[in-house]
Amino acid sequence: MPSCTTSVPASPNPRSSIAAVSGYGGEQYRLASEQAGFDGHLVKPVSRSAIEALIQGLEAT
Repeated sequence: MPSCTTSVPASPNPRSSIAAVSGYGGEQYRLASEQAGFDGHLVKPVSRSAIEALIQGLEAT
């Protein structure tokens, strides 16, 4: 998991982002995703509205 969070930020596209998709939604799992360098954490099954909210949040930063 951490290897992808180090290669994406190093890509030539500064707007690249990466999100974890997990079956676990507890706070400890969200925190682990954040600590691993992910820009977001989505819980399966992922809804369209969750993806849209994540993208909108990333665009705002």
